[in-house]
Amino acid sequence: MRPVEIDDTEPFIDVCGEYDIVKMTASWSWPVTKEVARERFCNALKFDPSKRLTLAILHDDGFIGLAGLGIKDDTDVHKLGYMIGRSWWGRGLMTEAVKALCQHGFSAMNADVIEADHYFDNPASGRVLEKAGFVKIRPADDTYSAARQENVPGWHFRLTSEGLRM
Repeated sequence: MRPVEIDDTEPFIDVCGEYDIVKMTASWSWPVTKEVARERFCNALKFDPSKRLTLAILHDDGFIGLAGLGIKDDTDVHKLGYMIGRSWWGRGLMTEAVKALCQHGFSAMNADVIEADHYFDNPASGRVLEKAGFVKIRPADDTYSAARQENVPGWHFRLTSEGLRM
């Protein structure tokens, strides 16, 4: 993984720009355009890396997904988000990326707790979180999906440094 770059815009659109992937995220709207992705990547380059990171996930084939970790609103809670291209589903790559990003969050970003949500209709995301050591806390019926333009029910998870499975 490495910080996202402007040159990741087209590979991102090619790999993650389909509705079935984008609808599983909270903040990406649909359709994803090159202009929107480029703007978000430009903004990510301005983040204070001690508070917020957006990382490109790379594999032998090049760009395969995104992962982000940042302080939620004006709290001290860190929120995790991620997406990976369909061709790489089920290989354990996202689990490894999540573990590495959470380890970085605890060690370099001074996170006490990392939170994440997944929608009920995306159980694979829940398995990624559980394999990394996240604990299911409660149902989350207030989790907004910008692509779907509605709240989508799911689960709220929490991870502490003691729970991280490396």
